[in-house]
Amino acid sequence: MTQTTTTTANNALTAFLDKFGEYEDLDPELAAYLDDSDDFVSIRHPLVYSIVHFDALNARLNAQLRAKQEAVVQALAEEQWHHYVFLHERPWRVHAFDDIAALMDDADYWQLLGVIWIDSENIRQNPTEWHNLLRVDRPGREAIMRDDELEALAALPDTITVYQGHTGARDDGWSWTTERHVAEWFATRFASMEGDKPMLTTGTVDRADVVAYFTRRNEFEILVPREAVHGIITRKVKARR
Repeated sequence: MTQTTTTTANNALTAFLDKFGEYEDLDPELAAYLDDSDDFVSIRHPLVYSIVHFDALNARLNAQLRAKQEAVVQALAEEQWHHYVFLHERPWRVHAFDDIAALMDDADYWQLLGVIWIDSENIRQNPTEWHNLLRVDRPGREAIMRDDELEALAALPDTITVYQGHTGARDDGWSWTTERHVAEWFATRFASMEGDKPMLTTGTVDRADVVAYFTRRNEFEILVPREAVHGIITRKVKARR
């Protein structure tokens, strides 16, 4: 590498780092969430994520934390429940919801719970929390669904065939689907991610036992506790060519 090339590269790096401002020590609250268990350092704080973290980001993340902390306090004071929950990073939203559940009226509770479920990508990490939130004794549970989903559920037969795609290591809890191909897709996806066998479970449920039917992601997702599923049969998914 020539001297000119080296100088140009160094100048570019300096200019890049200057965009982050002067160096700051990481806020102790964020430092408590530093994780170096992978091949890189990350921060997974409830309000601030930095998946590949380096010290030049400290000042920016400190400022982000302060801004979000203020916004959370304001949202709580103004009873902006949706805003309060979604200020949190996605894996922490069910916990944020649980923290304020007692403050919400029934309609807000169920509507927001449905939105969080649809948006979540880590349902399996919090099975107890989800079980308790979905089984709570509060009226107005139909608000978890949109009007078109309520109509779609009403149009299903009294006894519904449901499918669940999972791996040999575990089932997928409350989440089922009325569409076999959707379940097989999830089984193949999970098996690829986890290095395990793709499995398909089939059963039937009474429509009266269904907690929710979500069609908004074209996954035709049925939420129902596993004990309400009858005639369960599990088999390995055939490899697709």
